[in-house]
Amino acid sequence: MKFVLKVFIQYLTISLLFTFFVDTLCFGQNVDSTTYDPQLREKPTRVSKQPDTLLRKQNNSMLTSEVDYQSADTIESFLNEKRIILKGNAKVVYEDIELTAAYIDIDFTKNEIYAKGYEDSLGNLLGYPVFKEGTEVFESSEIRYNFKTQKGIITNVITEQDGGFLHSKHTKKHNDNIIDLKAGKYTTCDHEHPHYFIAMSKARVIQNDKIISGPLYLVIEDIPTPLAIPFGFFPFTQEKTSGLIIPSYGDSDLRGFSLEDLGYYWAFNDYFDLKVLASIYSKGSFEGMIGSRYKKRYRYNGKVSASYEKIIEGERGLSDEVNTSAYHIIWDHKQDPKANPNSTFSASVNLKNSQANRYSNNMDEYIQNSVTSSVNYSHSLPGTPFSVNAQARHTLNSKDTLSTVSMVLPSVNLNMKRITPFDFKNSNKPPNIIEKIGITYKSRFENKFEIPEEDLFKQDIVDEFRFGVKHDINVSTTAKMLKFLTLSPYAKYTERWYFNSIRKKYENALFQNDDQFTYGKQTVDTISGFNRVYDYSVGASVNTTVYGLYTFQPYIPIEAIRFVHTPSIGYKYTPDFGVDKYGYYGEVIGKPESTYSYYDNGIYGTAPSGESGSISLALNNQVGMKVRTPRDTANTTKKIDLLKQLNFSTNYDIAKDSMNWSALSIRASTNLFQRINITANATMDPYALDPITYGRIDKFQYAVDGKIGRITNLSGSVQFSIDSKMFSAESETEKETEENTDNVTDYYDYFDIPWSFSIGYNYTYRKPGIKKTQTQAVSVRGDFSLTSKWKINVSTGFDFENKEIQPTTFNIVRDLHCWVATFQWVPFPRPSYSVTIGVKASILQDLKWDKKGNSYDNYAF
Repeated sequence: MKFVLKVFIQYLTISLLFTFFVDTLCFGQNVDSTTYDPQLREKPTRVSKQPDTLLRKQNNSMLTSEVDYQSADTIESFLNEKRIILKGNAKVVYEDIELTAAYIDIDFTKNEIYAKGYEDSLGNLLGYPVFKEGTEVFESSEIRYNFKTQKGIITNVITEQDGGFLHSKHTKKHNDNIIDLKAGKYTTCDHEHPHYFIAMSKARVIQNDKIISGPLYLVIEDIPTPLAIPFGFFPFTQEKTSGLIIPSYGDSDLRGFSLEDLGYYWAFNDYFDLKVLASIYSKGSFEGMIGSRYKKRYRYNGKVSASYEKIIEGERGLSDEVNTSAYHIIWDHKQDPKANPNSTFSASVNLKNSQANRYSNNMDEYIQNSVTSSVNYSHSLPGTPFSVNAQARHTLNSKDTLSTVSMVLPSVNLNMKRITPFDFKNSNKPPNIIEKIGITYKSRFENKFEIPEEDLFKQDIVDEFRFGVKHDINVSTTAKMLKFLTLSPYAKYTERWYFNSIRKKYENALFQNDDQFTYGKQTVDTISGFNRVYDYSVGASVNTTVYGLYTFQPYIPIEAIRFVHTPSIGYKYTPDFGVDKYGYYGEVIGKPESTYSYYDNGIYGTAPSGESGSISLALNNQVGMKVRTPRDTANTTKKIDLLKQLNFSTNYDIAKDSMNWSALSIRASTNLFQRINITANATMDPYALDPITYGRIDKFQYAVDGKIGRITNLSGSVQFSIDSKMFSAESETEKETEENTDNVTDYYDYFDIPWSFSIGYNYTYRKPGIKKTQTQAVSVRGDFSLTSKWKINVSTGFDFENKEIQPTTFNIVRDLHCWVATFQWVPFPRPSYSVTIGVKASILQDLKWDKKGNSYDNYAF
């Protein structure tokens, strides 16, 4: 009997210890013995408001890692069933898996977890499960998942796949990153009930790889469309992939039906790719393009493309027939600033012929008169003041009927920063005029030409090159005079190296050119050889600054008006380099009265002829006003520019025996009310014109008609801009007061609509002689948003001289959340329109509807 009792007591002790061990180590929480009843199997142990509770793995469990779980409300433990229920913002973490939900049930016997949300009094689902595994995120109404097999059943799941959202009513997750779904939807709309989707009866998703689907069709606003395909394949790999580029089709009255931008894309690696496109037209036109992007991190990035287009328009044999070709080469290259602090290389190449713009459907390209390209390399020598810059430039000018091409190939510059060789920096005294002497040096080599575009690829283009070398040395210093004056003496030396010169000859004879006879002909011969052409000048200038201040009484809103005047006077002397001892000038053979420079064809010009002792006079003025702002407690005054600049400058040459004054230059600008920008430039010649030859004569204009001079050049512009921001300059206190008010309005605040409006007027006038030319035009631009979803933009203008409307565009953009609709209309000068409705996301960029029309297509919708 004692033996039986002893065994029973030992059994009871072991059972209690085992129960304590399981409760403490397996379920992670201490249970009060008063709440535990082994006879009541279904009665759970409740621990409220106890988050961050840890569950460690059991010895006989198939789990390979610890399971962390927590709940902000209640944790219910079923010890005998090895089951835990979490309620209220529950969270479970196991390895790389994280699950959050309003309700989570963990069954350690089956290694399963079940989660769901709950419905509030209005029937809305709250606290729905969010399942994360690695980078994958699933949102669903309920989920059941097995830790051991890593398989799960998910109901009404929503998961994001590379910018898109995958919806499924019934989903089965496999353990090898494969998901099977039934009654699925794919969309880029982030709404729970998407505006559009691609409906799939069933599909298999291989994460980070692809989606393979059975029959699918497009649904818009819950309305099925006839756009359907028997199966679908959607790549979702994180790596770049190669593939076919889907073309678009169109039609044109001049070029016929078209299949445009058919091609292939190669994703070679992370550093560069390649794209090839082709377009064909039924009337014979075609276009090919090859392009590539490249990038090396922390080194450089860029893109390059080349295209060729054969343009055939109209009917063969008729007057409207067009048969020409166009080419276009683009290269953009940027170097990362971290790549090399001492060297930089960049390229902005936009090579094309004039036909590419003339027959372009793009309005910006069509009205483009000048196209420029450049390639630059610069290098600074560490520890020295020297730097080297090399550049190649190309410019196409197609404003007139004759297009011209100018190229600089190459331009090499050697620059030296200003050095002060006499400043030893050993004295504590301020540097004197000698110690302030600074020297700068610049050297440039250029090789350039300018020819008609049609002669660009001819063999004799080498004969058109002009090249030379130019050196500039400047020596300058500064010193204070009479406390308020600044004296700035300087000397300048320029030397040019040319490798040929010219000789002119005039023949007094009768010459026949085709059916015309002319008397006299001038010929120009080019003589090869090294030539050195130099000139120098010395000078000095004195300037100072005078300030004026006029104050007002405290009861006047204006506090003060400030005047700043900067007068300067200078003198520059240049010897006569036209004398025979320099050998730069000569007489035309056969025409002794005519002189010329042997280096008139030099790219840097020639040394000046005639002695010059020019006195320069200049006066710069600025006027500002300070007004009181009593409403602003932080800043009691505000500065306003009345005149940003009003500058006058002219020269008087004491070395000339007549007509010593040069033209008076005037520049002015101001900004009224921070909204109206006004600029004006004028050149006034004080001398009159000869009434017969219309050349300048040594007689003042004032003596002729009482005017102080003749306006030879005049230009001005007025720009006015206004926007909605200037009407919303409320103080923070006023805004807070409005936000705290209890009055609620049911109407839309139209004064809060973002908008802007600008209008500009430009005028130019030129009359150096008797012939006058002038241009004047007005431009108008405006945009406004009717709502946060509607935006309208308009730009136009009018040329008063040519009596024609400038290029005009109307743009309307409608944000449709996951879609966007755009409309563009160009009524002048080449009527065209385009309508596009498409998906915003780039992954479905081909899901769109386009309609375009232009003057080629008879402008028909």
